[in-house]
Amino acid sequence: MTESVGAGEATPRANLTLGLGLAALATQVIAMVANGDGDKYGWLWVVMAALGLAALAVGWTARQAGHFPTRALIGMVIGALLVLLFLLFVTGVLS
Repeated sequence: MTESVGAGEATPRANLTLGLGLAALATQVIAMVANGDGDKYGWLWVVMAALGLAALAVGWTARQAGHFPTRALIGMVIGALLVLLFLLFVTGVLS
């Protein structure tokens, strides 16, 4: 027998999505602070983009009855914005 999750309750996938989004945001802040040391910590930007993509992927699978839980939606938005930021920097639009 499986338990159903109510509309206002978060699933483990929604919690994981929010955690990945916040981890990507924390990595972005750390990368900005460490950016003063030259290109030594440039790999942090790639980690940020990977965590953002992971938040999007996990969040997409957290749907319940055709709707995204609030925590999953927040994590997906954070992840999408950070991936967009990464892509804009890589292409040179925000240089």
